[in-house]
Amino acid sequence: MTYYIRHLFCVAAALSSVAVQAIELNSNFNLDLTPTLVSDYRSMGVSQTQGNPALQLSGVLTHSSGLFLGLWASNVDFGTKARLEEGYYAGYSHAFTEAINISASIGRYEYPGEASLDTNEIYAEANIHQLKIGYIYDYGVANHVPDLSSRFIGYTFNLPYDTNLYIKYGHTDYGFDMYSGNGSTRQTYSDWEVKLSKAFYGVTFSADFIDTDMSKHECMSVMAVDDVCSATLVIAATKTF
Repeated sequence: MTYYIRHLFCVAAALSSVAVQAIELNSNFNLDLTPTLVSDYRSMGVSQTQGNPALQLSGVLTHSSGLFLGLWASNVDFGTKARLEEGYYAGYSHAFTEAINISASIGRYEYPGEASLDTNEIYAEANIHQLKIGYIYDYGVANHVPDLSSRFIGYTFNLPYDTNLYIKYGHTDYGFDMYSGNGSTRQTYSDWEVKLSKAFYGVTFSADFIDTDMSKHECMSVMAVDDVCSATLVIAATKTF
């Protein structure tokens, strides 16, 4: 069984109630446009491009009420006909203070050329000062793969020279068995990352070490290849307009 997953950092970017570099359309609406270039598109620790680079674009229209609409696109490579992941979502965010906010969204993600991968997703996140807690639920996959749920917790450390260090731990439940080399099975796995980022001239550059506790056999049983779940260093450049 093969299953494809994503982590919508485009949604996460929209969850802050005030966009620092947003385009102000009027007193009620702001627009964020964020192109990103990554050396590997990783979702919940697993590569969505078989270890290859991805060019991604997100657009988020935010209303002063906290309502937002978003669009998302990225190239993907699962060894199938799918080469593009495109999505649209709607949600609401609320800021209790400048340092505490919550948000939730629901979206639809489609793969032209491989409609069996199309799925719906619910995303929820709480930010409490520098602590981030999130939940992801994928459902309604066209090929009847069981629903997926994932939880994560992260913390951002502010370092000297305007540098940030983000540490995250996630735990994902596929809802079906992964098979190890000795024949044992399980349905859950963990992933973690350590990300160092800094902005230069309006562009945020980052180096992100990402890994999971999946074995090569387990990775093969989920993704049909065995080398997209192991440790890697992802380099990225992001610009928000």
